[in-house]
Amino acid sequence: MPVVYIHGVAVREHLGGTPSPGPGGLIDHLLANISWEMIQPLLRRFIAPEISDKASDVPIEQVYWGDIGARMAWDGASCLPTRPDFKAPGRSRLLWEVRRPLNRLVAEFFGDVFSYLHNRGTADAPGPIPQRALATLAEAQAHKDHTGEPIVVLTNSMGGQIMYDVVTHFLPRLPEYSGIRVDFWCSVASQVALFEEMKLFLESSPDYSLANGNKAPMPSPKHLGTWWNVWDIDDIISYSAHDIFEGVDDSTFHVGKALVKEHMGYLQQESFYKLFAERIRAALPSDPARDDG
Repeated sequence: MPVVYIHGVAVREHLGGTPSPGPGGLIDHLLANISWEMIQPLLRRFIAPEISDKASDVPIEQVYWGDIGARMAWDGASCLPTRPDFKAPGRSRLLWEVRRPLNRLVAEFFGDVFSYLHNRGTADAPGPIPQRALATLAEAQAHKDHTGEPIVVLTNSMGGQIMYDVVTHFLPRLPEYSGIRVDFWCSVASQVALFEEMKLFLESSPDYSLANGNKAPMPSPKHLGTWWNVWDIDDIISYSAHDIFEGVDDSTFHVGKALVKEHMGYLQQESFYKLFAERIRAALPSDPARDDG
C-alpha cells in the first residue's frame, strides 16, 4: 500500500457511524468528519497522482487500531451515571448532560494514549498496534519492490507517535522488517515533539536536550526519507518539531475553523491535500512517465 494512513485517538469506526443524540452526538459528528470514508477519496484524488501515473491503481490503506484501543471494564461508569442520584445545584444540573459525554471522550482520548504506551511492547515482543502498522508497511514495501512506487505515510495526532516508534525502534530492530523504507511521512496535528521532550519514545535518550545543546536525530535514512510535520497555532494539541528534531521539515497550516474543530480540521481541507501533494512532488524524484503525460 504505497499510501498508508494511521489515525489518532478516540476513533471507533468498528462501532458504526450513527451519531448518538444529545451532546454526545456533537462529539460523534466531530469525529465522523475525519472518518476513513472521508479521507481515502481525498488521498486518491490529490496524493495518488504524485505516486503513479495510474492513480486509480495506487493502493491506499488505513492502519485501524480503534478496536484495540482503550477499554472500559465498567462501560464508562466512572464517567457518572446516566442521571444524578443526588440533589445537584442549578449549574450542576445544567452541565450534567454535557459532562457525561465529555468525560467519555476525554477518557477515550487519554485512555488510548495510556493504552498504547502500556501495550506497545518492544522489538522483542511488539504490541498489537505496532504489529498492525508493521504488517501494513510490509505490504506497502512489497508493492514498492514490485512497482518502484514510493511509500507515503500520513498520520494524524496520536498516529504520529505510533509511526515514530515504528521507524525509530521496531523497523531497525526487527530483521523481518528491516528492509522497509518510508519515502515521505507527513505527521499532522501530532504530539511527536512533545513526547520526545518528555522522553516517552522507546528510543528516546536523555543525551538529546536543550541542556545538552542538541536536538534528537532524524530517524535513520534507511527507514525514512522526508518527514514533514504540520501544526496549527490555533490547535493547542499540535506541536512544532523544528527545535526538537534534526532534519524535520516543520511548518504551520491554518485550519481556520472553530477552536473545537481545529484539531480535526486539517484532513477536511482540500488545500491541505494540495499542499501535501506539492511537498511530495518537491521531495521525491519525478516519474518520467508522468512527466511525459
